[in-house]
Amino acid sequence: MRHNIFTVLEILIKRNFLHLCLKNLETANSFSLEEAQQLDQALQLDSSSFKGVLFYSEGSRYFCSGGNLKKYAYMQKEEGLRVNDQIACVLEKLSQYPYPTCCVIEGDCYGGGMELISAFDYRISAPHSFLGFWQRKVGLSFGWGGEQRWKRLIPEGLLSRLYLEASHVSAYEAADLGLVDEVCSTSLLFQRAYSWLERASSYFLDPLRDFKKQPKDEKSLFEKLWLGKAHRKALSPYKKQDN
Repeated sequence: MRHNIFTVLEILIKRNFLHLCLKNLETANSFSLEEAQQLDQALQLDSSSFKGVLFYSEGSRYFCSGGNLKKYAYMQKEEGLRVNDQIACVLEKLSQYPYPTCCVIEGDCYGGGMELISAFDYRISAPHSFLGFWQRKVGLSFGWGGEQRWKRLIPEGLLSRLYLEASHVSAYEAADLGLVDEVCSTSLLFQRAYSWLERASSYFLDPLRDFKKQPKDEKSLFEKLWLGKAHRKALSPYKKQDN
């Protein structure tokens, strides 16, 4: 079954799983409020016809390049913070979604894309993907709840180093560091995803619902940095493109 009300997310139910495909190739599969709102709508669909969520992106060059900087370049601080709060709330809903969730990372994943994948229970990557915490490159910290989620997934010291270096790692390095759970050939990505989802969805759901509900807070630093000197400098080229 396919849902046609979505524009940047393709939504369908297949093999008893909710499939979410990010389709925004023009902006390297960036993730903005529009994508978050459609993701939120998808998470509110009647779940009686599926037992898990599979997220992936169109194309193989970029899984998610992060936030849409061109849109941010024209926002006032208050609007930008409000937008990022809304995105963070949706990703928090995703992280607490009472069904197993898996993302297939076929292509590079940077900045906000790393915060996006932190909201999934299981991450499978193609060998050619690169992943990186690029927030510092645009003068920011974590803004979508990813810091606290990653602290539960990898050692805090490692997260600090990856954030400070603002570099990228290969899929295999990402697996060694705990950023992804599995790397497999492109031809097997969905087979492996279905296998994990089938296994994870075969148990009682009530314990999973309770397990996923945990407190978080990381807003203040992000709000301080939003439209600060470094962030404004990073956004300025995106304004010049339209002049």
